[in-house]
Amino acid sequence: MKYLRPLQISVNGDKHQDQQHGQHHYTDVPSPTNLLTPTVELKTVLSEETLVSPDSENQKMVLTFIHDNPLNTSIRGPDGSILYRVTTSFGNETRALSMETGTVTTVERADGHVVARLFWMEFGYDKVSIGEEKAVRLGKVLHSGAFFSDTASLKDDIGRKYEWKGNRPGLTLRLYALDSPIKPVAFFTRSRPELVAGG
Repeated sequence: MKYLRPLQISVNGDKHQDQQHGQHHYTDVPSPTNLLTPTVELKTVLSEETLVSPDSENQKMVLTFIHDNPLNTSIRGPDGSILYRVTTSFGNETRALSMETGTVTTVERADGHVVARLFWMEFGYDKVSIGEEKAVRLGKVLHSGAFFSDTASLKDDIGRKYEWKGNRPGLTLRLYALDSPIKPVAFFTRSRPELVAGG
């Protein structure tokens, strides 16, 4: 389909419509659909956890969360394969395991090996077990800062100390190794909308 528009003529470098005898002269032009700019789509970028090598900032591994739900999600590696699964069981189905509220969050590798379990206890006295170890009070493993603090610290199995910062709405969650606290060794990026040019 073609559209008509008034013929433009140039006089001394200026374009004017030819209005001789009070009429416009018309010329065929392509359909406006052929003149549109490329389409733009609004897509959601999934939440990511970026691990940074302490030896080089250029060595990074980005882990992607399939769902924005820390209780039930899968975590994919850079090649798209599932590395970890996070599942939560609620209520009486796990009451014998937790011996309290019956709610247990489990992190396991793709092969089913359990990395950790979080037992949701009444009155906020949650417990955590790492691997096959006995469950202990969460506060013994993850130490929160003072009231209104946005930090939480922990140690690994050989005694190295780490600190999460930005544990508050609106901040970026970052993990620092306290023996080299200038740059984070990991940081979390929330899912976000992003404009992507189409064809």
